[in-house]
Order: sequence, then structure tokens, then C-alpha cells
Amino acid sequence: FMNSLLNALHSELVENETAEAHRSIVTDLFSIQTESRVTCLECQTADSTDEQTYCLPLPLGDSSFVTLAELLEAFLKEENLDGEYYCSKCDALR
Repeated sequence: FMNSLLNALHSELVENETAEAHRSIVTDLFSIQTESRVTCLECQTADSTDEQTYCLPLPLGDSSFVTLAELLEAFLKEENLDGEYYCSKCDALR
């Protein structure tokens, strides 16, 4: 709900004002820039994607007591992708 509300507020503010580079008080206060990186296991080429969002999808575990540091560590944990990935350098699915 919060993410949808912030998106709607931001869109309305940008639409009604001449905001520089589509910025508003919503983006100034709440936006988070994240980067996802995929590395080809054959040639080690890394492709990255930047994304702007208003919240981090932190994984809550089954434990009754979890620290913010533990949640951030789990969010930033390196993972292997399921399925194939197209590597632009190898010009093949890996």
C-alpha cells in the first residue's frame, strides 16, 4: 500500500509542477536506488540494472527476533539464478 501511495503522490506532484528531472519531495525523502548485478559464470562479465523504489523487500524469517543488519545481509546475499541468462559478451544463453 505504501509503495502505491508514494508512487501516486510522486506522479501527482511531478504532473502539477515543473519538477526538475522528475523529482519531488517524495523522491527526495523516500526513494531508494538499488542495483542488481548478474555475472556470467563463463566469462565473468557483469551486467547491472539500476532500479528506483520506495521500499526494500526485506525477507522476514520465522524467528521472533531479527535485527535490521540480519535483514539487510539476507537481502544483499548473492544468489544463483534459476534458468538461463543471455550473456552479451558470450552471445549465448548460460
